[in-house]
Amino acid sequence: MHTAIVKRALGRAAAECLHPDKTHKLIKEEAKKALENLSNAKVYKINSPIKFEVEFFLTHMADQASLYPFAERIDGKTVKVQGETFLEGYRAFMNLLELARIYIYLLICSIAMINFNTDSLFGSCVFRISSLLISVP
Repeated sequence: MHTAIVKRALGRAAAECLHPDKTHKLIKEEAKKALENLSNAKVYKINSPIKFEVEFFLTHMADQASLYPFAERIDGKTVKVQGETFLEGYRAFMNLLELARIYIYLLICSIAMINFNTDSLFGSCVFRISSLLISVP
């Protein structure tokens, strides 16, 4: 496998990057090496089933994510899903995240309604997940 290291992470939203001219040259060199060595490349195969395990920050988030069909609760903060293909597993994983996110949205919406004591400022909070529609007035 050939890689071109063109930046170094300094934090969640910051990186130390090479100059674009150096970056382009390095990527081009490594891509050329990879193509020259293509006959020796091996296809990466992902074995089934594909398992996604998520450890959430809050147990409440795991509670919500556990509502997803076929989700398995591992412990207080961890939920697991799986799929026969990568795409199926990934979709299940993304649905876990959406269900967990609803808890945060509902919490924020509730706090906003309490703090401002009005729903005219925020309207109603509506969250859509696949075919499930949850609406909070």
